[in-house]
This record gives sequence, C-alpha cells and structure tokens, in this order.
Amino acid sequence: MSLVIWIAIFKVLICFLYIYVDDSFSFDDKRDLELYAPYKKVLPGSLVKLLRLWDSIGLPHEERKQIYGPELPIIGFDVDPNLMCACMLDDSRERLILALLDFAQWGTRRSLRDFQCLAGWMSWALNVYPLLRPGLSALYAKTAGKLESRAKIWVNRDVVRELTWVVHHLHAADGIFFFKSISWD
Repeated sequence: MSLVIWIAIFKVLICFLYIYVDDSFSFDDKRDLELYAPYKKVLPGSLVKLLRLWDSIGLPHEERKQIYGPELPIIGFDVDPNLMCACMLDDSRERLILALLDFAQWGTRRSLRDFQCLAGWMSWALNVYPLLRPGLSALYAKTAGKLESRAKIWVNRDVVRELTWVVHHLHAADGIFFFKSISWD
C-alpha cells in the first residue's frame, strides 16, 4: 500500500493524502466534486482521483468505505476538519461512561482481564481526551504485577473515585483541538 500511496501523492498529485493502517483520508474543497461513474456518485475530486488510480492497478475497494462530509469517522472518532478537532462518537462515549459507572462499584471484585479491558478502552479514549490520563492511575496500581487473567481484584475507593472523576469530565469534554488556538492573527 505504501507504493500505491507514493504514486497517488507524487505521480497522480493528490495533495493532503493521509494513511492509517489500511484507511486513507484527505480533505477537499466542497465545491470540487466529480462524478465517479462506477458508484454513480458525486465525490470529492481527490477521492475520485484515488479511486481511479486503484481501478487502474486493480486494487479492490468498497463503496461503503468511501465517505466524505463535514465530519469523518476515523478509527472510531469524529474528526471535524473544519473545526480542526476530534472527539469520540456520542454512542461510543455513552457506552464508555456506562461501562465506567458499572465498573466503579466499591467493594465488588472484577477479574484482572476486566481491569485490563477497561484500561485499554480508556487508553483508546485518551487519543481525544488526553487530560483524562490521571483517571488510569488507580486501575494501573491495582493490576501492577498481576498475571492471572481470571484472578479477582477488589474495586477499591481509589478506583471508584478516579473512574467517577473520568465520567464527570467525559460528560463535559469537547475532544481535542489540533491547534492550541483557533484564532489566527
């Protein structure tokens, strides 16, 4: 895929083409739309160029994955290129909040695997809510040095306090802005 992207950028001259694993994304002026005949759809010009390149070399692609709009879902986050920000999808954020509240029951016991799964989910959310990092401290402290995935671990007050703190801040969080300031001088 790297060679194909190199061709797209340096030979076909598609500007601002980005890749994440097997997903590519870009942006374009909303007035620069072209018909892509195989899909019978009007799509951004840079996307049409990329699809035509893929067609010319026989690289398969699916219509359902060719999306565009003012907000784009990229690796499970809503990315708004106009506001230059990213946040969790509303339903993903609500599911995380419910999972945190369900987990944060003082005096209950959870498996090491449950602790690790929740920590992983929270770590993923840190991509767009990096200031919530302190909310992982107690989870990591409780799991440090433990190896048996089915071993039960007590949910203590520190874990409950930190997870409740994360929930409180998730309710009010806007996501992450790509620039510190959005005003230009």
